[in-house]
Amino acid sequence: MTGKIITAEKLRDADRDADSMDKFVSGGEHDVVKTRRNKTYPTQPNIARQLLENGGYRGFANETELKKYIPTTSNVIAKDMETFKLWQWDGVKWSDTGKSELDQAVERVQQQIPKLESSTENIFTVTDANGVETWISADADGEPTPKSLSSIQKVQKFKSDEYAGLHFTDENGVLFDLSLNADGSFSDSTKESLETNGAGLSNDDFYFDSDNKVKKLTGVKFKAAILGSSTLELMQNEMSVMLSDNFKFNDIYKGGKSGERVEQIANKFGAIPVKLTFENDKVNAAGSTNVVANFDGITDLSTEKSTAKIDGAVHVSGEIIEGSFAYYSADSTFKFTRLASGIAIDASDEYEFISDYTDYSTSDLLILNAGKNNVGRSEHGTAEYIADATLRIFKHMQALSKRVIVVSHFSNTVSSDAILKVVNDVNEQYRKQYSSLFFDMNAYLLSSQIWSDTSIIPNSNDIQKQSEGRLPLSLSRDTGGHLNDAANAAVIQKLKQFISEKGWY
Repeated sequence: MTGKIITAEKLRDADRDADSMDKFVSGGEHDVVKTRRNKTYPTQPNIARQLLENGGYRGFANETELKKYIPTTSNVIAKDMETFKLWQWDGVKWSDTGKSELDQAVERVQQQIPKLESSTENIFTVTDANGVETWISADADGEPTPKSLSSIQKVQKFKSDEYAGLHFTDENGVLFDLSLNADGSFSDSTKESLETNGAGLSNDDFYFDSDNKVKKLTGVKFKAAILGSSTLELMQNEMSVMLSDNFKFNDIYKGGKSGERVEQIANKFGAIPVKLTFENDKVNAAGSTNVVANFDGITDLSTEKSTAKIDGAVHVSGEIIEGSFAYYSADSTFKFTRLASGIAIDASDEYEFISDYTDYSTSDLLILNAGKNNVGRSEHGTAEYIADATLRIFKHMQALSKRVIVVSHFSNTVSSDAILKVVNDVNEQYRKQYSSLFFDMNAYLLSSQIWSDTSIIPNSNDIQKQSEGRLPLSLSRDTGGHLNDAANAAVIQKLKQFISEKGWY
């Protein structure tokens, strides 16, 4: 067997190559290696340094190990492999950038293209650079969201689905009266519009009022009523403009009144009639008679805000006495004032005052937000009572108004945990009771969308209050009890979307 002969020259070459390899591995960060063939290469540490200086980074097991490394140049990037965060050497010390490469990549992508957001309701929603939702989104079932369908509807000028058939709209997406069922027949709403007097109801529809009198059921098209306390009082003017501009309502009752409780709101339309006890056990022959007012068991609502003048009647000793019921601040009394003079009538019992709000009791749409001023007020301030009183209003009004929307309440910024629980419990009962007729204003105020819709930049306290379920102070006009103009405007636009998606008008 023969092998290659290793000459002295080859041994010298091997020795020089070994020296070059040793210098390549163990040389300094700025050293170079010159081989026996006169080729010059940077050492391995030199290569690592250049990579770091030109955008690469060196990985370390953890932050402690990373900080032990002292680079010889500035602007060096290193990575903590435990947290995946990048650190930067400024020539003196290491600074935590707070971000990984993935964080920076996501941030860069979001700056360059519309953002994708997800939630429990939607698989994704595409937003613009400012976080404003676009029409491109999919719900949890992979179907277009209501906003997507509404946007498509505006472009196509019609809307179709498996239940309703075909709806035609104007350029703003507002539904016309003409719509077809899936079988090609006129929809009920179209038939209603074709009927005389715009009532949208049959000539044979009747109901029993609070006095068990038979009355005709006549919901008048384009007539609406807004019922509530200060929450709706502060937005009812702009809300009326929205209803007029977008849904053609031309006769709107603005019944939001600061300070009113659910019993007083219910009394306006006779849902929970106030009971009157007449002074000296008689109704005077003419003019006014002082009365004690019993609002569903409460007899101490003697405040100027309590009751606006209400027309109606009482039944005393078999007679119907027409008149009005109101609070008078001059002498701090409730009074019943007769419409016409007659004879004095003995009245030793308690009598229901039946309101006569015929001008708006037949509204095509009722927006109801009642009971916030009850919260926490003994037995009339429980979630059960407020929900029950609202239900009594709903049941009474659904026979009068064609459509009723129940609006949720919000908790004030500084409300106690006990008050917060009552409000949340009321809203949850509303959600279960009214289903698709429930407009959850509170959920909207606690969402991230409210900030983009109002163009308000929230502070850390605002975010904290949202997480607690309380109204953020930046959405309030005062100390957290009432919405400011920007929040009101956003809620009204959200309500507009809610009504549009119903396809009622």
